[in-house]
Amino acid sequence: MADITVFRGNTQRLLLKAKDSNGNAVDLTGYRVIFSIKPSIAGLDPLDATAIIKGEFTIDQPTSIPQGYYDLTVPDTDNGCRSYLFDMKYFSGTQQVNSSSVKFEILNPVTNREADDV
Repeated sequence: MADITVFRGNTQRLLLKAKDSNGNAVDLTGYRVIFSIKPSIAGLDPLDATAIIKGEFTIDQPTSIPQGYYDLTVPDTDNGCRSYLFDMKYFSGTQQVNSSSVKFEILNPVTNREADDV
């Protein structure tokens, strides 16, 4: 998965795709996916106590690239502008698949002007 960049105070839909280390689609139909966005390295916060966002969804139907969506809200992105760590795990029964972590960055908006200010 590629790094993720969002603007502070914006909504945004995250498209989360499951691929193996070679970039091939992995069939995770029926798997529950949990993820967190936190300022620390995963191994230093295994319970996600410092996470600014925690989410989960289930991959309901098979597709050519199994994927799920998570909609970030204004409160989700209204955190400090900095780089965070985004990581996911996939669960099905007792089987667990870890994904690699990527950078999740919150940037300041380019302008705070409203349409009425033009």
